[in-house]
Amino acid sequence: MGGRSRESGVGWEELIAEMCGALEEELAAMRASEAARRIPVHSGHPIGRAGGDWLYTFALAYPVALPDDVPLRIDLPSGETCMGQLVAASSFEVTVSSGSQLPSPLGSAYLVMDASFILEQLIQRLCDLDEERCELPLTLFGFDSPISAASSGGPQLPDEEANEFQLAAIEAALERDVTYVWGPPGTGKTTALALIGEALVRRGLRVLAVASTNVAVDNAVLALSQRLAGVASVVRLGTPQLAALRDTVPASARPKKELVETMPLFPNAVPALSPASGRERPGEDAGEQPVRVLPARRLPDLADEAQRLRTLRQAMVVGTTLSRVALAPELAVSGFDAVLLDEASAAPLPAVFTAAALARRKIVVLGDPKQLPPVAVSAGPLARRWLKRDVFAQAELEDDDERAVLLREQYRMHPDISRLANELVYGGRLVDGLRRGRDGGARLIDTSPEGGRCIRLDGSRQNEAHAHRAVQLARELLQQQTDPVNHERPVAIITPYRAQARLIWRLLRDARLERSVDVGTVHRFQGLERQAIIFDTVEAEPERPSPFVSGGYGSEAMRLINVAVTRARTHLVVLANVEYLWGSLRRGSTLLGLLQLLQGAE
Repeated sequence: MGGRSRESGVGWEELIAEMCGALEEELAAMRASEAARRIPVHSGHPIGRAGGDWLYTFALAYPVALPDDVPLRIDLPSGETCMGQLVAASSFEVTVSSGSQLPSPLGSAYLVMDASFILEQLIQRLCDLDEERCELPLTLFGFDSPISAASSGGPQLPDEEANEFQLAAIEAALERDVTYVWGPPGTGKTTALALIGEALVRRGLRVLAVASTNVAVDNAVLALSQRLAGVASVVRLGTPQLAALRDTVPASARPKKELVETMPLFPNAVPALSPASGRERPGEDAGEQPVRVLPARRLPDLADEAQRLRTLRQAMVVGTTLSRVALAPELAVSGFDAVLLDEASAAPLPAVFTAAALARRKIVVLGDPKQLPPVAVSAGPLARRWLKRDVFAQAELEDDDERAVLLREQYRMHPDISRLANELVYGGRLVDGLRRGRDGGARLIDTSPEGGRCIRLDGSRQNEAHAHRAVQLARELLQQQTDPVNHERPVAIITPYRAQARLIWRLLRDARLERSVDVGTVHRFQGLERQAIIFDTVEAEPERPSPFVSGGYGSEAMRLINVAVTRARTHLVVLANVEYLWGSLRRGSTLLGLLQLLQGAE
């Protein structure tokens, strides 16, 4: 790899300086809005353990958008505090981890977090890079052409679970140093990632699998461990979200020692060690091959810390989040041959570059350039350039780009739902694979006769009539849903606007539906799916449609509508003031095209 010339002549130092400048713009914007967030929570209870940390859920007093893996402090009513991290957040609750067992019952608390810490660490990781480490990331960013070579042969990969498009992705990953896998919703990106990871490991390569969210990382390492059982060790670094990767905690569990700070905001501080940390998960002694969960925090006992680092270095597959790449310097010296990045369209470019720099031989990014790009607070020029564009746009990939492999066969959506995305976004490229059951479909609810009005509120939009109608529809859809996946809420209401999501959130709480119906913005639901989705468009008189929903093919409006439609597995309901939108949207807008397709299906 070393010594390869860069055709474009781009300076790696200038590139890193620009990305660091973008992160500085974002830091300034975040600090101007809120230096640290103090979020009230209540009804806390333990839900399990993972990697020696205790896991807790808390109910939210109001909906907030929070990033996975952000360090936080838990302030208890007694005045005691404990350090931890955010594992995941939904509209109604958060999951946090802590190295210490909290008192029971928990009741209310405050979570105090500062998301700027991750950005500061990311800047440091970028500044630590040298020219050789930047060569593959520069290729990934489109400044060089990927290098192809014949695959090294070796054991043939079992292909019983792979379709022809996934097999093409495996072949490309084996032959090229940089591979882009374009995976529209439901086309088996996680399966493709696991197949690629297995093929690389069987050829002796050590793999790092990363994604922006804990649930995406969990799904990846579980899929990889299933394919590599008995072949290679798989480690999950950090706190997992999925129950399959944690131990359960009996209801009678009680704290046995004083609270201490266990996960400091600054990584060089030494935390306390839970007595059970470092022990193997149940089932390992029985010859099973589960994922080994390692704590991301340093352990105070030197022997335990040495064992943690040794386990990390010896694993053939390590899975962790992009945030953890910035927060865990031990990953930079762990020696990975290949990096697999899932959900790449939502990943900020500086984080992508930093993760890609950990690869010595291969980078594979999997995602969908037709879904929403990363989100940033800052409106600065560098932030717009480096924090609000995805890696596919950066590499200037086109729809039929030979550098990318397209996964075409989708298994998630009812054919009536996939048809919408296929015609509006994917140019007929998708084909429907076999899926269980044919019940469901897509339908349009026209609110024109109901006279709802759209108002601006705190820089967002709200339509009270639509909110009430959405909750009514959710109640009806709940009666049709059975067997939710992973104990998820089977029905979700999604909308382009935070103000509308907050209003629906309150209505669901009042109707006591919060345990069965989820709600949030379309951005929050990217990467998620539900049995039934209600897409509330919100728009109505007297406001003009916002740019969020009024653009055509290639616009962010197209990407938003695509994400909204493709979250549904069996039922999709679009709530729209059809008369108003017909008179307000320009011809060629994606939302107008969606209405036309839905009306034609009736």
